[in-house]
Amino acid sequence: MSYKIVKEENVYKDYLKIRKASIERSSYNKDTVTFTRETLAHGDAIAILIYEKDSNSFLLTKQFRYPTSINGDSWMTEIPAGMVDKGEKPEDTAKRETMEELGYEIKEVTQIGTYYSSPGSSTERVYMYFAEVTSNDKIATGGGLDTEHEDIELIKVPVSEAKEFMRTVNDFKTMIGFQWYFLNKEV
Repeated sequence: MSYKIVKEENVYKDYLKIRKASIERSSYNKDTVTFTRETLAHGDAIAILIYEKDSNSFLLTKQFRYPTSINGDSWMTEIPAGMVDKGEKPEDTAKRETMEELGYEIKEVTQIGTYYSSPGSSTERVYMYFAEVTSNDKIATGGGLDTEHEDIELIKVPVSEAKEFMRTVNDFKTMIGFQWYFLNKEV
């Protein structure tokens, strides 16, 4: 199967960017198919499941999310996440976002995997990580950046309650993080 991008252009650029493309590709049923598609050109992101050893808890964020508010889920509890800055390594982004959002210093991360959040409509690729910390690693306030209008609350979910908590999770990256933990780390 082959494809060719015939034409591609930016059709919207603000907080989000939308690109439109004319595409030719081979087909299972015909010789060639020509069509147009739009994509949310969002860039790469990270998400990180953080386990605090001395409290035997996962560290999550709770914050307002406009897109999910449209469906009635305005305050989301999820693992820390954020966008990879140009020239930044994803693992460095994970450490930076953890400090900004929760105030914890992370020394080492383990990559869980890399996933597309919505491959039919977005370019966003999410690098997933896991890290362990202790309460002594909380060296800053956290809460997000004022310049990004973030207002983030730290939520601790004890491991003993995490499987029940998973029943309420409506965020894919948080679900993947917990599933990875229970398949790979739980004794």
